[in-house]
Amino acid sequence: MYDSHVPPELREYARVEMYPAKYPEIKVYWLGFGWEGRDQIYFSVDHLPNWIRERLAVLAMESFEPPTEDIAGVGRRISEWVYWVEAPDKQELASNNTRKN
Repeated sequence: MYDSHVPPELREYARVEMYPAKYPEIKVYWLGFGWEGRDQIYFSVDHLPNWIRERLAVLAMESFEPPTEDIAGVGRRISEWVYWVEAPDKQELASNNTRKN
């Protein structure tokens, strides 16, 4: 998680889209400094990195009715099936880079 002094516009995010009624996959688009071009498709929430799953669990409990609120260190729920998940800093990523099965 970024320090609170880092403004949201300078943080890195993953845009996570999942439309279970239409498509079986979960699309992850990277938005930020150095993550571009690493977009990925997953076929199960179980295959997402831990840090994305943990943040999605928090965001899924939030309302998707606009206007939505940013949750520091977690991200924002954009719509029913779209989330902006705040990417971890390098230290958090190193300690949380494996999947729990």
